[in-house]
Amino acid sequence: MTSDIDPRARKKWLVMTLSLCMLTTVMPAVSADSPDDSGRVRVSAIPERIVWDRTPISLELPVGRERIVQFDDAVKIAAPSELQGSLRTQIIEGTVYWLARKPFGPHRILVREIDDGTTYLIDLSAVDTTAEMPKVRIVDGVATRSAKSSASRSEATRKPETARRPDPVSLTRFAAQQLYAPRRLAPTDPDIHRVPLRSRREIALFRGGLLSSTPAASWRGGDLYVTAVTVRNRGDDTLQTVELDPRDIRGHWISATFQHGWLGPANTRNDTTVVYLVSDRPFEEAAK
Repeated sequence: MTSDIDPRARKKWLVMTLSLCMLTTVMPAVSADSPDDSGRVRVSAIPERIVWDRTPISLELPVGRERIVQFDDAVKIAAPSELQGSLRTQIIEGTVYWLARKPFGPHRILVREIDDGTTYLIDLSAVDTTAEMPKVRIVDGVATRSAKSSASRSEATRKPETARRPDPVSLTRFAAQQLYAPRRLAPTDPDIHRVPLRSRREIALFRGGLLSSTPAASWRGGDLYVTAVTVRNRGDDTLQTVELDPRDIRGHWISATFQHGWLGPANTRNDTTVVYLVSDRPFEEAAK
């Protein structure tokens, strides 16, 4: 049986196959737990995370080699006097560097965070071993849960405020207070803010032509707008008073509230008032 493979291509394929086999034999995969040249076991540089839940933490030190333990805040340590010649302790902020000079059994160590007084109980011991021991990060599980619980309570408290949207009544009251209350007593509301008017010129807002109207100021709260409009009686009859009726107002309004229900004769001190118009769009669009 003859082969269709070119002899030169077959030779090249055999050489590549042999090379791959040799590479697999000479360069075995190295795992994170493979021993290095000194016989010690390499470990990940990522700290081991231990959660403090008010149960004493058992922690071993390798004799003759430093082990690093990290906390969230700066700490101070109280160690038994009998460990004075067996244990070296160095502290930088929230990082503790422990070095055991000789083996010893479990001893209770108190670690206290300086800022908030959180105390950790660590049963520390030292053993002769060639195994590398990773850094340790100790976190306060109780404080973490409390913080999450507080955050949840705060969020729950804020949600009604966030969900609250100014309604026509509160918008109208706010606008009236802005115009008539003394400046030092004028309320503020983070959910209501002033919006600009395109024009402050007189507009034909009322049917009949007896009343003049001029937009004075506008505010937005949520999806609603409230605009204060100055209304004046400009009738020719100096004795004529005008009963104000919201049905005479042109435009598209959710509500219309007059500061006063009537106007005195033109050119008297009672010939002017304000109407508060609430709409679901800017004033200029709603007035069309």
